[in-house]
Amino acid sequence: MNNFPLVSVFIPAYNHEKYIADSIESVINQTYKNIELLIINDASTDNTNQIILKYIDECRNRFIRFEYRNNTENKGITNSMNESVKWARGKYFTANASDDIMMPCKIKVLVEALENNKDDNISVAFGEASYINESGENIYFDIKTGKLIDDNIGVNNLIERYSLMRNINYKDSRIFGSYDSLINGDYLPPGGYMLKTKMLHKISAWTDGNTAEDWELWLKLSKISKFIYIDKVVYLYRIHSTNTVNVNHKGLVYSHLNLLKREKEYAFKLGKEKIYWNNFSNIVLTILFHFSLSDAIKEIFENLYNFVFLNNLVFNFFKRIYDKIFRLSSYIVKYLKRI
Repeated sequence: MNNFPLVSVFIPAYNHEKYIADSIESVINQTYKNIELLIINDASTDNTNQIILKYIDECRNRFIRFEYRNNTENKGITNSMNESVKWARGKYFTANASDDIMMPCKIKVLVEALENNKDDNISVAFGEASYINESGENIYFDIKTGKLIDDNIGVNNLIERYSLMRNINYKDSRIFGSYDSLINGDYLPPGGYMLKTKMLHKISAWTDGNTAEDWELWLKLSKISKFIYIDKVVYLYRIHSTNTVNVNHKGLVYSHLNLLKREKEYAFKLGKEKIYWNNFSNIVLTILFHFSLSDAIKEIFENLYNFVFLNNLVFNFFKRIYDKIFRLSSYIVKYLKRI
């Protein structure tokens, strides 16, 4: 590698007193040495700040540069992410959520992938992420039902899971990270990446206030650059009761809908109407089944004369009904086996 370029690692922290120590220690334990660590605690109301303070001396000794800011008022994740980009001095940038864990090899593996690839049009390298629970144990998802299962016959990896759900061949370099694949939904792990910092500046990083921040970022980058995938687990994504997707599921779904609407003109210019309407109809159905009948009806009536939308809506509606019946029958079979 080119003299081991500096890597900026950012931890956005908020109310994760149970996990923040694991997150910081996973950066400390990286096999790659040339790292600066930046942390913003976004006005946590628990003991997150006190725990971070215990690591100040160790971080100053371990890293080329260490910066910590403890906000007195909550400014939101995108504000923190954008502040970290302004702070960052590294050639490369990555984030580590305050409830997640970097594998020790993450930075080394992904930096090597970018340094060894001479294609200037590549902006980001991804590795795989595995799911863990609150205790750090591997957990598995059933692809058919989307639910957690008790044993290891399901899928443990994030990219693999979402790619199977969307029928994406993520190991095909022409497909991975393409706009075509991403307009159908985000399937990339939040912390399993290494970005060229200059590319973040080029696209003005994140949009303040957008809770679908990761998906928007990948869409923006996919329009002007290419992604590469490294077939190695580099990140552990923790599932727990206070994940954003659990605490603010409704807000996240509506953010996805609004982001997709903003992408409509660009997607249609590329002739991606079918992919667009498939994802749009699925989001509308999520709103219908889980949040607001009136909001769903409003979206349906606004697109009532669009045959592609209606076709996708009807197909995905009955697919969901079938999946619910299949899930119920699976539970019944399991119950009967226990009797």
